[in-house]
Amino acid sequence: MILLNASANFRFTEGLKLITVPKKTVALGNLPILVLDPGGNPADVLSLSNPPPNTSRSQLLYLAGMTVRFNSVVRLCRVVLVVLVILSACVDGMINSRTSHHVLDVESRYDHNTRNLRAHKHTLDDEERVNIPVISTLADKMSKKPKNQEEVFQLFSKMKLVHEKSNLFENPQFLKWTSAVTKGYKDSQAADMAIALTLARQRGDEALAKMIVEAKKVSSTKNVATRLEEAQIKNWLSKEETADNVFRAVKIENDGYISMRNPLLGTWVSYVKKIEENPYKLLLSKMRARDSDDIVATYIWSAKRDVVGSTIAQKVEDVLLDSWMPQSADDVFKLLKLNTGGSNLFNYPRLSSWVSYVTKIEGKQADEQMYTVLKAAYGDDELATMLAASKQFALGDVAKRLEEVQHKVGLIEGETAQRFFTTLKLNTQGDKLFESPALHSWVDYVTKLSPKNADELMLSALKTSHKDDFVLAKMFIAAKESSSTKAIAGKLEQAQVSDWLRNEKSADEVFKLLKLDDGVDDLLTNPLLSNWVIYVEKLNENPYSILLGKLKMSKLTATDDKLVEMIMKAKTEASTSSIAGKLEAAQLEKWLSEKQTAAGVFKLLKLTDEGTFLSWRSHLRAWVDYVTKLDAKNSDDVILSVLKPYYTTDTKLASMVLTGRSMSDDMSAKFEKIILNKWLGEKKSADDVFDFVLKESRDQALQSRYLDTWVSYVKKVDKEEPYKTMFLVLQKRFDETELKYMLSHAAESSRTEELGWRLIQEMWLSGKESAQNVFSRLHLDRVGSTLFKQPDLAMWISHVTRLDAKNADKKMLAVLQSFYSKKQLTKMLSAAKEVDETKAFATRMEKHLLLSQGK
Repeated sequence: MILLNASANFRFTEGLKLITVPKKTVALGNLPILVLDPGGNPADVLSLSNPPPNTSRSQLLYLAGMTVRFNSVVRLCRVVLVVLVILSACVDGMINSRTSHHVLDVESRYDHNTRNLRAHKHTLDDEERVNIPVISTLADKMSKKPKNQEEVFQLFSKMKLVHEKSNLFENPQFLKWTSAVTKGYKDSQAADMAIALTLARQRGDEALAKMIVEAKKVSSTKNVATRLEEAQIKNWLSKEETADNVFRAVKIENDGYISMRNPLLGTWVSYVKKIEENPYKLLLSKMRARDSDDIVATYIWSAKRDVVGSTIAQKVEDVLLDSWMPQSADDVFKLLKLNTGGSNLFNYPRLSSWVSYVTKIEGKQADEQMYTVLKAAYGDDELATMLAASKQFALGDVAKRLEEVQHKVGLIEGETAQRFFTTLKLNTQGDKLFESPALHSWVDYVTKLSPKNADELMLSALKTSHKDDFVLAKMFIAAKESSSTKAIAGKLEQAQVSDWLRNEKSADEVFKLLKLDDGVDDLLTNPLLSNWVIYVEKLNENPYSILLGKLKMSKLTATDDKLVEMIMKAKTEASTSSIAGKLEAAQLEKWLSEKQTAAGVFKLLKLTDEGTFLSWRSHLRAWVDYVTKLDAKNSDDVILSVLKPYYTTDTKLASMVLTGRSMSDDMSAKFEKIILNKWLGEKKSADDVFDFVLKESRDQALQSRYLDTWVSYVKKVDKEEPYKTMFLVLQKRFDETELKYMLSHAAESSRTEELGWRLIQEMWLSGKESAQNVFSRLHLDRVGSTLFKQPDLAMWISHVTRLDAKNADKKMLAVLQSFYSKKQLTKMLSAAKEVDETKAFATRMEKHLLLSQGK
């Protein structure tokens, strides 16, 4: 608190600071100033923020430890009394008189520049003096519990809340301020009103109302915001503000537009209710003063769809509907200018208010009454089109209800499927028929008209505007691609097939009717082919046998080999695989019926000259399928017998089989199985088959893609020691250096890693490598205590066992003892016995270890 005398120039104190200011100074920092007149009486309270432009530096002096002498005890008493009255508290200070000498350190702080002035002495006359710092301290204590509006405002300023711009209600200083105000007032409601009044004084009514609305959305500030909302309304009531005044204060109307989605509208409504007026009626009158009812209805519909304004908008609409009473549905229809809506009628927001009004006056008969008004305004045909096209509009639900009424009226009046088809103007849609939203309305109507014969009635109506079955069939096929029309298109497709049967159309007639004979070359990809197949099956004929004959009419498939090749390629395509598979089956049946031999069909398909690339031909599969169908039990022998004249040596036969591996895995696997079984039957050796398969690969044999065929055969020939046999075959063909390189390279390749190590083990056995050497070659001498976790341990055990089965355990223990102490080995064996994979070996080693120690 600063005490300011209203004389021309004078000094006053704030805390321990003495300040000299000119008359009517209104801004010094953020300190509240109590202005005294020349008689010492309170004159005004000012809120200071920035120094005024007419204040000189010499007039703003901060003096430490200063006391002020007043001319008389009377003035002193007046000041004390004024302070006591303002702060409403007991003063605990004391008044002292004394003469003192002060050394003043003067600092000028104008414009925030600091400079040091000379030190000087100032002697005061011996009079009664008041200790102003004590009074200031008392004032500060009292201001913590303000008891009137000015003190509330002063504390607000002192706590530096004046310039707080964001999240005021969450500011800790704000909470302290409201707490102090609440404590200072005996009545909490009065305290809230004082707080609200201060905030309104600082921010304005509109800004305060906005702050309250936003704060009510946050759980931590909802309670205080609700109280302040009530307090703001009470403040308006205490001032007897009119509804119009508050309306303007919170700025509900902007640029002549009243928004019912304005969040402050709720505050205004609450106030108007308090002054016992109807806020909705008043709001409607304000809206009508600027806009006609059709525009007002549009605003209402928009606000009803918004969370903020929906409740108020509904109340205003209720008042609007009441104001139209007792006008007819037709009168209000025209009042809202709905008779000019046309095709966009159900997109007009104001239609919603008309629907509400008709529902209000007609009750359960509202839909029938609305339909009557709309029919009179637009006519049957236009209304039917509007309803069908409007179900996806903003008021589409109303269109659906009125369409139901339309169907009821049509059924009562006996409107035919054909007539309603024309009413909806579907006869003008051409091949876009299934894209018309009116189609669904027509389908619904016809289904109600004749549930059992609806499909036939619809097809009959369609044929009046689409006389070509080919065009209709194409439309049905296309419509089946859309989820919205798939079901009806499928039913109409079935109805078309039934129509052909009723008219006794032959398979050839329908083939031509669907124009399938126009493009035999692309016949299997023609989507209408499935329609023909379905129809022929209805005739109890085999459509695929007939189709084979049709396909032979094309130059591209005039011969069996070309026809079958086309069929087999079609089997690999998702869109034609099904029908192609059935065509293949029909072709096989045809050959059987013609008593064709395996060799004969091999020639028919012109496979005799394919040589090494036989497996690359797609129609080879058809021949294999035929041979299997001809003699399933002996099909492998039959295939070999047919192939033998064309592949006179095992090398040629192997080359053909292996070449086809890259083209057809299943065919290659079948032929490989056949050839391996042939060699087994002929008792071919591992050496023989190596020459058939890998001889040409030389030192790259273990990298050859044909390696697996040889490995598979050797495993069949020698089931006991196949890798030993493989090694012996390799040992005959390569010197030691070449072989070591080949095996090492194989062991490093992911594809042949296991085979490589198996063959390396055979090489070690062949060279009688000692247990100690192999242990080191496998790098087991470097693994320390993790030995029993190493995967290569099993290979070492196998090698030593095969090298000398009788003394293997002793030799292995000796190797282990050379690398591990007794303590280490005992501990490792104990742990290894707990693991299933190493339990047996560890147990044996432990047994021999104990024996070696004489236990």
